Amino acid sequence: MVSTIIVGPAYGRDYKSAKEARKAWDENRDFVCFGPFGGMATSQADCFELGYNVQIRYSKLEKALFIPAEEMKDVRGVIPEWDSETFGPQEEGDVL
Repeated sequence: MVSTIIVGPAYGRDYKSAKEARKAWDENRDFVCFGPFGGMATSQADCFELGYNVQIRYSKLEKALFIPAEEMKDVRGVIPEWDSETFGPQEEGDVL
């Protein structure tokens, strides 16, 4: 049996649609775990490696998108582009 992990957007982000949430997941952006893993950051790379299904909460955590483990992509090593909307303008010395 494959475990399912429930996550929501990290750093105060919110995704208004399943399409937006899936795009962020496929870009290997950080999400926050709920439940037994509460508060830990995770991404698609982690769930791919562990073989977990994932349920992504979005739209103020009121809606959910289920992604089975078989649909996970191997995005290990993919570093998302700087998110200036969340972190502000990137400055010299900033790292992801």
